[in-house]
Amino acid sequence: MGIDVEIGSALGARDYEIYRRRFSMPYIFAGIILMGAIALGMVFAFEFSYRYIINLSIFTLKETAVFGNSQISASDILDSAKLQGYIGINSVYSVLPHVVEKRIKTNFRYLEDMEIKRSVVRDPVKGIYGLLTIKVKERKPIALVASGRDAKSFIVTDADGIALEELKGSDNLGFPYEKMPVILGVDQAALKSGVLEESFKLGLNVVVNINTIPELVGKISYIDAREPDNIILYLESHDVSEINVRLARDRIREGLEDIVPVISKLTKERKETKYVDARFAGAVYCMGLEDSSKKGGEAVAQK
Repeated sequence: MGIDVEIGSALGARDYEIYRRRFSMPYIFAGIILMGAIALGMVFAFEFSYRYIINLSIFTLKETAVFGNSQISASDILDSAKLQGYIGINSVYSVLPHVVEKRIKTNFRYLEDMEIKRSVVRDPVKGIYGLLTIKVKERKPIALVASGRDAKSFIVTDADGIALEELKGSDNLGFPYEKMPVILGVDQAALKSGVLEESFKLGLNVVVNINTIPELVGKISYIDAREPDNIILYLESHDVSEINVRLARDRIREGLEDIVPVISKLTKERKETKYVDARFAGAVYCMGLEDSSKKGGEAVAQK
C-alpha cells in the first residue's frame, strides 16, 4: 500500500511539472515580445527626438571655413567637399566628416591630412552658430624629378617621395619651382605609381639635408644619384661657372657640411673649378680646370 502511494505521488508531481511548463511557455514568449517592443519603441523615440533636436535652427549649417591651406585654394577644397546643398538647410550634424574627407582627398594629392569639426557653439571670430571647419595639412614640395637635364616634363615631389603633380614645359617652372633642385635619371612613370628607385631615394636624402643648411638652400640646380658612391651635385653661381660637387652615399650630410667653406672660398676668389670632391673624410679635394689631366686635385680643406 505504501509503495502505491509513493508511485502515485511521483506521477502526480511529474504531471504537474509538465502542465506548468506547457502553460508557462506562452507567457514567457509573450514577455519576450513585450520587452522587444518596448526596446524598439525606445529606439524609435530616441531617433525621432534626436532628429527633431538637431534640425532646430540653432543646429543648421550656416557656414564653412578652411584653414591651413596654401597650395590649394579654399574654394577648390569646398567645391570638392560638395556641401553647397547643406548650407542653410541641413543640420551641421548631418555632415559626416569621414565622407567629406574622402571626397576632398580624392581630388588633391597635396593634402597629407585634415581635421573636420562640426560646432553649434557661437564662433568667437565669425560670430555665428553652425560652423563647419576644415583644417588641412598640405604636403610641402621640395624637389623636381626629371629624366635628364634637357627634360621638358617634371614631377613635383615632397620629402616622402610622393608624386604631387606633373609640370610640362619649362615655361611652367615659375615660383616656387624655379629654385627647387632637380633629381635626375628617375623613371617618372614608376614614381607616379609609387615605386621609389634607390637613386631617387638617395637624391631625396640629399635635398632633405640641403634644406637644413642655409648656405646651400636654393643653390643646387641638379642632383644625379645614379652612382651611389659618386653622387653629383650641380651648384649654380653668379660669380663663377657651374660647380660640380661629388658626394658618397655614406657621407651625404658630412660632405654637404664640408663643401660650404670650400664653395664660399671658390666663389669669393672667382676660381673656375671642374669639380669639388667631398666623398672622403679628412679633406675636400678641388680639381681646377687646369688640373683636369691629373689624377688628383688640391686638398683645399683639411679636417
